[in-house]
Amino acid sequence: MLHNSLMRRDLLLAMNANALVLHRRELHRNVARRGKAKPAAGEIEMTGAWSVRTARDGEAERAVADDAADFLQRMEVTIDPAAPRQVLLEIGSEDKGFRCVVAGDRVEVHAADAGALWAGWVHLENAMRAADGAILPAGELRRRPAWEVQIAPPTWGANYSVPDLSDEFLGDDTFRSLAHAGANGLFVYGDFLLYAQDTRLAELNREDAAKNIATMWDASERAMPFGVKLYFVAVSPKLPADHPLFKRLPETRGAQLAHHPGSAAPPLHCLCSSSADALGFHADVFANLFKQAPLLGGVILIIGGESYYHCFMRAGGSKLGHTNCPHCEGKLSEDVIANFLKITADAVTSANARAKVMAWPYSAQYFWSDEPNQLKLIERLPANVALLSEIDKDQTVLRGGYPKRIWDYSVDYDDHSDRIVAQSLACRENERDLFIKTETSHGIELLHLPYVPAIGRSAKQWQSVRALRPRGVLQRWGFIGMFDSAAERIGYLARWDPNFAPESATLAVARQLFGGELAPQIVAAWKHFDDAVHHIPLLTTGAYYTGPAFLGPCHPLPVWDPKAQVPDAFKGNLYYLAESEATFSSARKNAKDDLTLTSTKQLGLFGDEGPIAAVISEFSLARDAARAGHEVLAKIDAPAQPPTVREEVIEQQALGEYLYRTFVATVNTIRFIRAVEVAKGDRQSIRAQLVEIASDELANARAARRIYDAAPWLNHKLRLDVGAPDSLAMIEEKVRLLEAFVS
Repeated sequence: MLHNSLMRRDLLLAMNANALVLHRRELHRNVARRGKAKPAAGEIEMTGAWSVRTARDGEAERAVADDAADFLQRMEVTIDPAAPRQVLLEIGSEDKGFRCVVAGDRVEVHAADAGALWAGWVHLENAMRAADGAILPAGELRRRPAWEVQIAPPTWGANYSVPDLSDEFLGDDTFRSLAHAGANGLFVYGDFLLYAQDTRLAELNREDAAKNIATMWDASERAMPFGVKLYFVAVSPKLPADHPLFKRLPETRGAQLAHHPGSAAPPLHCLCSSSADALGFHADVFANLFKQAPLLGGVILIIGGESYYHCFMRAGGSKLGHTNCPHCEGKLSEDVIANFLKITADAVTSANARAKVMAWPYSAQYFWSDEPNQLKLIERLPANVALLSEIDKDQTVLRGGYPKRIWDYSVDYDDHSDRIVAQSLACRENERDLFIKTETSHGIELLHLPYVPAIGRSAKQWQSVRALRPRGVLQRWGFIGMFDSAAERIGYLARWDPNFAPESATLAVARQLFGGELAPQIVAAWKHFDDAVHHIPLLTTGAYYTGPAFLGPCHPLPVWDPKAQVPDAFKGNLYYLAESEATFSSARKNAKDDLTLTSTKQLGLFGDEGPIAAVISEFSLARDAARAGHEVLAKIDAPAQPPTVREEVIEQQALGEYLYRTFVATVNTIRFIRAVEVAKGDRQSIRAQLVEIASDELANARAARRIYDAAPWLNHKLRLDVGAPDSLAMIEEKVRLLEAFVS
């Protein structure tokens, strides 16, 4: 991710106004009465004219009322402010969660706060969608959330990078979308130097800080009627050794950071974690930010391998637990980090006692922690700092009889890791709040899809989250953003349904989106996709954002001259490599990074993956399972469905075929590369074998083109977390290359 939005404002503005994006954020786009649904015994149907009223006429009540009126009209209910039959919406009448009351002439939602009111109304929406009409069970129902806070990224196409969080970059439709997903928190991300105003380190103050703080305040204020608070994921400064600050105050210069081999940046340093001035600077920034933007929900401090830097993180040439900073070396890393967190947290909570401060030791064991679960850090966490950690990360599982290391987020592994269990127990023993990071039917294995249609497996991962009873959940990172999909609906149920269970949840969501007649067929396809992703033997087919698992059927076979460059059509910009650059550097703005897999060596990031034959075998099983799901969906006659169902069916068909063709491309790519490697580069001697593979992949690419027509939101060029080429341009170049090769 890029650490700010300053250098791509035009792109962000255009994307937030993109017609595809705006259509996706119309949350009632496919709401309609289906068929001739009738109420059963114990149910009421909202027929004729109804009014939608607010108890106290607060801004949040009015926002939900507008949403409710729009939904009901699409369900063929007449909205008349004078009608005696009424929907009543009230905040403040419950101590926690929401209470729904349904009778013949009234539907009421009473809630503790704005977020709970939205959740209560969405509960009724979901019930009506599943019933195929404005039909609800009569009676009274109370719901309490499984956790206090559910934090999400912005919606697809909206900006998550500070400081550009005005309506043009981050619209109110994002907040409404999160409210519908049961989320009451939104994370924004980036350089906290953008908010450095009147601090003790004058060299780091920003002239535009006041404007940036005002923008943050405005965004947090706009989010309030939707029950959403903003949480800032802060990124620390990385400065060259000769920075004016270090010349004036040498003791503020912290560890020299390890360099990425391809970086042209000069040696960089973080601020020293033992310097009173440097620590005080952090306190100045965050105390001022939370004083001037008091509606912020809190901060997320990634103190593992990136973002919120201290002198033990990425210190060049240093062993775990050590640093090259002369002021910090010799101290226990956990003591230094805990003090760093305390100073930050005290500054935040001094301005806003209810703000939450979360320490996230993401990948700490690879960068500074000498034990895998960071138990020594948990023991030292300040009382006002919670732990945030991943549900799945750093577990090792077997796929095809060989280890698969879950070194990042997984769509395959749906259990909780040994690490999070140990951390959960430690938090309980030390009376520290636990927040859990998960993904919403997404994972590094299939990084391009907005959500993977393995909905049942995602529901099982949510069940694993529920089992640990966290204080809060970060439900997905900012790869794509929220997408108003079946996946987010599962996330809503995980938080608000006390009887949540994967099987019933997936069927309930299918009924909401497709109606009772099609739901079993959709769930059957999802189960095939559940099986498919469980056969993925590697987390990535190369590094992040590379290889056929990312480019999908756009990924080429390397049929060009081995001495030639990879065609530009398959190059992009790996934004995450900005982690090696100085703060506010534009060095990577025009980078052209190879996104292809051309050697099986790229598959072995950790050296413990299975042999290539086993990798091919597992991906082949994934392909076959995905094909079965694709075939189930292909039997549905989409054009014959009502328009509101048709769009949902087309989406599932596109995702299912895309998943299948991605696995076809993955198997063919690895087979092709391995055959050339075994032949020691002598392609001519195995030409018949290579032509057979290339011919199959040519058919796969030609068939895949229509997917991007049916689901243009799958085009790689629309991503904001990585600079990616146009999918159709890649397909065209791939087809051209393959046609020339097989002819």
